[in-house]
Amino acid sequence: MSRNDIGVDLSKDALDIHVLSRGVARIANEPGAIARWPAGLGPDDFIVYEATSGCDGALRRALDAACRPGKRFNPGHA
Repeated sequence: MSRNDIGVDLSKDALDIHVLSRGVARIANEPGAIARWPAGLGPDDFIVYEATSGCDGALRRALDAACRPGKRFNPGHA
């Protein structure tokens, strides 16, 4: 399986997940939905997300719990 770079746009209500090979998906910005999301990722998928005033906390915890690689960026630099 090839690596996918996955971009996640965060807001208070939802995470918009952008994967070039799969399109865009949206999940609720709530801990249960976010915790389930990493299970569907491929072994080499890499997540890039913005540091958005606390909206990224559940995503950071879910990625850490799933031992998934990712990079948190300042939105002004991404």
